[in-house]
Amino acid sequence: MTGDEMSEVLRQIGWSASELARRLNVREDTVRHWLNGRRGIPLNLERWIIQVRDTVDTAPRLPEGWQ
Repeated sequence: MTGDEMSEVLRQIGWSASELARRLNVREDTVRHWLNGRRGIPLNLERWIIQVRDTVDTAPRLPEGWQ
């Protein structure tokens, strides 16, 4: 997975780089380095974030009148 591909997955999930860093308990610099290609994205993270995206894509819609 490239940084651009990870950026697209984050967009699909609705997470910022900061949100990913928070959820992984890593520094934002680490996520930025993955996104700009300065560091390789760990394979297990790649697999996990794709699973998250796929789960979000198949989640039921919000109930009507939830607000």
